Amino acid sequence: MVSGPAQITFSQPALLLGLAVVVLPVLIHLLLRPRPRPTRFPALALLQRVLLTGQRANRLRDLALMAVRAGLLGLVALLLAAPTCRPAGDRQFFEPGRPTACAVILDDSASMAYRRDDTLTDFELCRAQALDFVAQLPGWPAGSVVAVVGLRHGATVGEFTADADTAAAGLRAAAVTPPHTRPLDLALQQAGDLLRSAGQPNKRIVVFTDGAAHAWENMAPAALAGIEDLAVRIVTPPASVRSNLGLLAATGPARLHVATSPVPIRATVAAEGLDGRCWLVVRQGERTLVRDGPLDIPAGTTREVALHIPPLPPGVHTVTVEIEPDDRLDFDRRRHVVFQTAEPSVVWLLAPTAEVTDDLSTLILHNLLAPATLTAEQQRVRLELVAGSAVPNPAAADGHAPPPLLIVVMSNVDLEARLLAALWEHVEAGATLVLVPRSTRGAHDWPELRQRFARQPPVLDELPAVSVLQWEPTSPFNDDADLAELTRCAVRRRLLLPDLAEGVQVEARYTDGEPALLAQRSGRGRALLLTTAPDPAWSDLGIRAAGLLIWLHRLVDEGRGPPTRTAAFTLGETTRQRFAEFPASGWVRVIAPGETDAPPAWTRLADAEPVNPWPTDEVGAYTLLISDSEERSAVYVANPSPAESRLARAGAAELRRALGVARVEVQASEDWQGERPTSLWRRLSAGSDPRVPLSAVLVLVCVLELWLARRRGRSAGRPAGSPE
Repeated sequence: MVSGPAQITFSQPALLLGLAVVVLPVLIHLLLRPRPRPTRFPALALLQRVLLTGQRANRLRDLALMAVRAGLLGLVALLLAAPTCRPAGDRQFFEPGRPTACAVILDDSASMAYRRDDTLTDFELCRAQALDFVAQLPGWPAGSVVAVVGLRHGATVGEFTADADTAAAGLRAAAVTPPHTRPLDLALQQAGDLLRSAGQPNKRIVVFTDGAAHAWENMAPAALAGIEDLAVRIVTPPASVRSNLGLLAATGPARLHVATSPVPIRATVAAEGLDGRCWLVVRQGERTLVRDGPLDIPAGTTREVALHIPPLPPGVHTVTVEIEPDDRLDFDRRRHVVFQTAEPSVVWLLAPTAEVTDDLSTLILHNLLAPATLTAEQQRVRLELVAGSAVPNPAAADGHAPPPLLIVVMSNVDLEARLLAALWEHVEAGATLVLVPRSTRGAHDWPELRQRFARQPPVLDELPAVSVLQWEPTSPFNDDADLAELTRCAVRRRLLLPDLAEGVQVEARYTDGEPALLAQRSGRGRALLLTTAPDPAWSDLGIRAAGLLIWLHRLVDEGRGPPTRTAAFTLGETTRQRFAEFPASGWVRVIAPGETDAPPAWTRLADAEPVNPWPTDEVGAYTLLISDSEERSAVYVANPSPAESRLARAGAAELRRALGVARVEVQASEDWQGERPTSLWRRLSAGSDPRVPLSAVLVLVCVLELWLARRRGRSAGRPAGSPE
């Protein structure tokens, strides 16, 4: 089964005394050998040579027949002693004379679906090795028992048995299951519970696995604690370079996405053991949305790929990202992505007048947020130009009118106290307020609003040399690579704000250290003050407008907040996440992947969350329906962990740390042939049970004995020297 010299043991060693019967044919031959008295006949002298030749042939036949009969008796004695064969290392693993309780674990984690050739997977090969192992149970010390431990959550744990056929039946019933994130920790915990209650002095665990390191990541330190005389054996296939080209992860927008804009999808592809070339395909049902490639992935590397699918109408959408062509692992060919789209958000642009052409900075911001080249159905935001005196009061607004998520206020807008309070009320509710200088060369101020940032009015500063803004390390914008263009824009004119107010944060500075962007949190929203303008006389923000446009869109996206009807979980994750669409109490129907026509499965809500965790034990999209509605209320997806696509093996030292057991041995199996062969020749060549070849040899010896006895009888019936 495993590498190393073999060791023969006997279940009934006392019956080996029967080998003494091999001397019986010799004794019979010696005792019954004829002793004739020699008498000389001169007339037969001429036949002496012929007689001697015949006697010599008969003597050889008799000796051969005696040896065959002695061997026949010896083989019968060996078979009665019940020999078994196991590696030499088992002398320590199964101590002679001490009964053993052994728990057998067959790993069924995702990487076990690795296909080594056109027919066999690692799971099938490991199961064959486990069948060989439990078949040796009769050769273990008397009183030994074995149990097959299930891996899946809620699986029935096998009971200890002294019958090898019962244990083998449990292994044959095992099947590779959908990939899950806890392949071994639960099984080892169950094995530990079994061994603690076993009465045998020796406690053993044998795990048949591909050795992938990810299977041991979730081990509980106390799973095997307190078990005396415990040893663990890890049986793995021979070490070899395995290759895999897989899709580690795929994600969609983390926030509500505008329905008029292409949807960004990010995928992570990894190549292990080979240089890979692949295509990425995004599908919605049977419809192909995007096909990107070919992508070249060097061996041992990962690659982040950005995909954009066409705009989708408002609502919840589920797509699959697939990698082509097929590979040796199937489960990491596809990832499920769910996201939610919504109507364009409202953005206010507050200016002194309703004419944007009066000021170049106002005109640039207007064209960035609402490009004239796009139709109303293509606009990413719904821009409303608002004069300072026309700010709506939220309390008096129509309940169906959506509030603004972004409010851009140009300098020198005259706002009354009532309008200022209404504006700030929008900020408290979650909107983002941005103060931007106009293009004029006169004084710039935002009455009342500026005082939240600085106690003194701003001062216009003409820079002798161009400068650029740089994000502060603590700024939330610092980690966005898409905003890099914003930091490359030259600045020639700016506002200086002395005596900053308490609680103001500097998000960006110029190269000389002066503040470029100030922030002030208030309620659920925030206010920002940009100290330069997009007018080319001030900066290149309006010329190299990509950075400014991305920044404004990010402010809008953050205002939308997270989706209310979607979520993404890791396979096997325990979660009670709330969905905003759900009431505080009631019943929710859960439709698992591929079970549209299955009987309803209901989950009760308490305090707006499920009493039991949402199911995540199958890959795919789960649909949640409120009990009194047939409309889809929420959707979440479950995908395997990226770690399960990694085929790197865990070392012996790493396994000892994970298990907390001193006696851990790792053995690589060399008899890697799939299910136990059924033909006689393959059973003989496998050689895991010595009784099989001994029985075959016994049959051959019996045939040889009959043939020799028949030849001897025919020779005895003829005159000496006559032809046969």
